[in-house]
Amino acid sequence: MDENNSKTENILRAAEGIGSSGLSLLVGLGLWGLIAATFVLGAVFLFLNDGYIYNKENCIKIEKIDGKTYKVNSCKDTVIELKS
Repeated sequence: MDENNSKTENILRAAEGIGSSGLSLLVGLGLWGLIAATFVLGAVFLFLNDGYIYNKENCIKIEKIDGKTYKVNSCKDTVIELKS
């Protein structure tokens, strides 16, 4: 039994050495891991959607203003006059 007790005591001493600083290190690493995972998932989402968070459908409209025809792209905020 003495041998088992000494093994247990060694394990408990090792755990005591880790203590709260080891726990705080693990918690800190876990938080940084969550932050990194959120950043990576956000970057992947933006890459797959060409940098747009919103839907790109119906962005381009043809409008007549003062007798001139314009191509209006509301997604890129551009206006181009069309020549007839």
